[in-house]
Amino acid sequence: MNKVFVFCEGPTDQVIYATVKESLSQVQVPAEKPISVGGKSNFHPRILETVAPELTAGEPGSYTSILVFRDRDAGEEPSAIQDAFAGIARELLRQWQLQPAFAPVQSWPNLFRLDEPPTLERPGLCLVLHIAAPPQLENLSLKNLTTDGYVLALALQDEVLERFAVESKVKSSSDVLRKLITHEVPEAISNGGIVFDEDKDYLAAYLCAARFWTVRRAEEKERLLHVILDRALRYTPEAFRCVLNSWGAAMKEVMR
Repeated sequence: MNKVFVFCEGPTDQVIYATVKESLSQVQVPAEKPISVGGKSNFHPRILETVAPELTAGEPGSYTSILVFRDRDAGEEPSAIQDAFAGIARELLRQWQLQPAFAPVQSWPNLFRLDEPPTLERPGLCLVLHIAAPPQLENLSLKNLTTDGYVLALALQDEVLERFAVESKVKSSSDVLRKLITHEVPEAISNGGIVFDEDKDYLAAYLCAARFWTVRRAEEKERLLHVILDRALRYTPEAFRCVLNSWGAAMKEVMR
């Protein structure tokens, strides 16, 4: 069986990965807990220090696979992100003088696969790259494409928003909360000269409008992610699958 390493840009990716692995993907990825590298500049050293020893000690015919979840910042081209990770793969395979390159995964514009199958002389390496491409949210000006965008897309589903609206300390409606989160709070902050253009900004507005810490005093803010994902899976499973289907596809692809 292939050895699989999963690398995420941050903790939100870890939460989504675990949820998708448990409830959406039909392929069970035999990997340990995903490694959060703590920012895009840390993928290079973390992958090398983790995977290089596996390849160096790997027997001919063995296969090591890497699954990466990467955000896309404003102005970044997918081709540049692919080039960076192809460079990491070349370093991992340097002793065999290989020049691997990515190919798009059919039907998935944000998935790319790099593959050097094993031979009788050396181990093989597969790298599947998932570049964040969350659903476009109408009328929201988001600078970057990040994993938080997937959470926000689920959080604004009517069925999920309604559950927050009927909380005992909220007692409102989904329409009122939606207007606060997507228009009134962003407008008030922007009018104060403060930039409001990240999906994390909207999730912060969500925390306030849903009175999350008032209702759940003992909860850490990361718990909001779990609550949103759990409610989306329970109350609108079709939207859950639609929003996160590329995550499941990436997990299947790394095991192909």
